[in-house]
Amino acid sequence: MTTSTIARVFLIVTSLYAANAVAQGQDGTPTDRDLTIIAEMLPGTYDNTEQVYFDGRRGVREEAKHERGTSSITRVSAPAFGDYVFFARDHRNNEPEKPHRIRLYALSADNDKEAVRMKMYYIDGEGMPEAYKDAHIDPSVLADVTPKTSMVLDGCDVFWRREAGQFHGAMKDGACRWEWPDKGEVVTDYHMMLSEDFFWVRDGTHDSDGNRLTGNPDRIYHKLTRARDFTCYADMP
Repeated sequence: MTTSTIARVFLIVTSLYAANAVAQGQDGTPTDRDLTIIAEMLPGTYDNTEQVYFDGRRGVREEAKHERGTSSITRVSAPAFGDYVFFARDHRNNEPEKPHRIRLYALSADNDKEAVRMKMYYIDGEGMPEAYKDAHIDPSVLADVTPKTSMVLDGCDVFWRREAGQFHGAMKDGACRWEWPDKGEVVTDYHMMLSEDFFWVRDGTHDSDGNRLTGNPDRIYHKLTRARDFTCYADMP
């Protein structure tokens, strides 16, 4: 084989490799790629203990102070809900045995809206929190949970979009409407921010007259920071 023949073979192989690499980079839509990134980024344990501390230091008025909150998010296998499903377990005041909210987040690529859609399924009902509260440790307890045994509110999906190195999730403005016993129709609004270091949540509910029923009065996010495992040693002489 001559030198010129070897050069031509090398050029062909290099061109084919480059074309394949470009094809792989273009596989799927930008929303599909955002979905896989969020799926990797979302799981973790988040806590706003620093925010609670600085609310006190800054003298934030009592009704605007943030309650201590912890959120644990774990990816689970629940095919009835889709391919990207996460178990979310929230508790307050450092009391993990008393979860106040348990949900399943089901993520999918919504290419029409150019966003990652997140449906929130509420695991509710008598005895359910106790039965499923440790699903982040043993996901098999979720085997009997289906969309029919959960509650999902129409119009209350969260749409995630990329903002530089992070993602912003929000409900469609005014779309999440539901009936609150004794209060009539109410509107809930959700905003979330997600990065490698934090998971911020801002939610609030108003009645038909615009009166706030839940949520921070100053619309400040619950600034939950990702917790990291660490090991320390003590040297005791």
